[in-house]
Amino acid sequence: MQDILYLAHRIPYPPNKGDKVRSYNILEYLTQRYRVHLGTFVDHPDDWQHVPALKERCASVQILPLSRWQGRLRCLSGFLRGQALSVAWYRDAEMQRWVDATVARHHIQSCVIFSAAMQQFADQAKLETVLDLVDVDSEKWRRYADDHAFPLSWVYRREAAALLRYESASALKSRITLLSTPAEAALLAARAPECAHKLGSMQNGVDTQRFAPDLEAASPYPNQRPVMIFTGAMDYWPNIDAVRWFTSDILPLIRAQQPDAVFYIVGSNPHAQVRALHDGKTVFVTGTVPSIQPYLQHSTLAVVPIRIARGIQNKVLEAMAMAKAVIVTTECARALGDPAQLPLCAVADGTNAAAAFAVQTVTLLQQHTQAKNLGQQARNFVQNEYNWPTRLGILDTLLPAHSTQGAPK
Repeated sequence: MQDILYLAHRIPYPPNKGDKVRSYNILEYLTQRYRVHLGTFVDHPDDWQHVPALKERCASVQILPLSRWQGRLRCLSGFLRGQALSVAWYRDAEMQRWVDATVARHHIQSCVIFSAAMQQFADQAKLETVLDLVDVDSEKWRRYADDHAFPLSWVYRREAAALLRYESASALKSRITLLSTPAEAALLAARAPECAHKLGSMQNGVDTQRFAPDLEAASPYPNQRPVMIFTGAMDYWPNIDAVRWFTSDILPLIRAQQPDAVFYIVGSNPHAQVRALHDGKTVFVTGTVPSIQPYLQHSTLAVVPIRIARGIQNKVLEAMAMAKAVIVTTECARALGDPAQLPLCAVADGTNAAAAFAVQTVTLLQQHTQAKNLGQQARNFVQNEYNWPTRLGILDTLLPAHSTQGAPK
């Protein structure tokens, strides 16, 4: 087997949150075709328990801790140098030494890079790279700037500009730079036209066996009340914004028509603003759970009121795979295609968005047959269009020809 380098900004295992779902599936694709040398970071103590699983899959691994205080010092240095802080955060001499030594020892010529922040480690080695930006992160920071007051707005706007320059420069160095949707690729091409010829897209998939409606799992809910569910990492600002908006502007309208409905926020590391929403009567914040599948399976429907959407939301694909009716914002739905042609309820943006979201939700809460049919259509759709083997197939045309002879190690 040929050797290949895989650099990811966060440990790509287990596939239990947005970026790790994608990075894990890329790793699985690579380990079936190459001897993979993985360089990555751990930013949460619980993730150290998963290192043995990666060592079993890879020819070699370099997994380093990502210290918050060291990251802040690197950010300060990066700020003084005019660098993007989200790139400076990952600067690490030990990782660089490992990359250089591994490339030399195994005569590696190709590299897959997950996240722009990891591009810096491949710059010194003359490698042919496939860069997976996933989303246009600079646009996320620009949106943050619009949503926050000074001085945070200034910090976020500076980061947006610096990161866009870095995204463009990184794309120009790569054989190709991938984003999670054609719309994201078009957005980066519009923001940085100099790199447009290097851009392509590779959409996310979903594991429809892990996310199946017929799993044998007990209900985590204490009663039979209608459950609206939102899933995701709850320290991530777009998710925080989504559940706050839903709770304050949409949920009261829903409960006026469906007073027994409850809202469950299921996800790791809930921010203080999210924890404050929990009242134990109508809104429930679970924090980290062993598995989100039982919560999805036994919920009535899924709500995804995300207003700051970048790329495909795994939470949408997972709920659809579980045959749930899903109500989403139009901005979020566009990542999957024309909202009018999708088997979900997309609510148009605008001043009446909250009321429209509530109307769609109440309709599906009360029309059980309609919700069930929509959920089954959703599952059929992702089974056919969003399975991982189909979505990752583009890598066959971008990476060196591989042999399936031999073992990964």
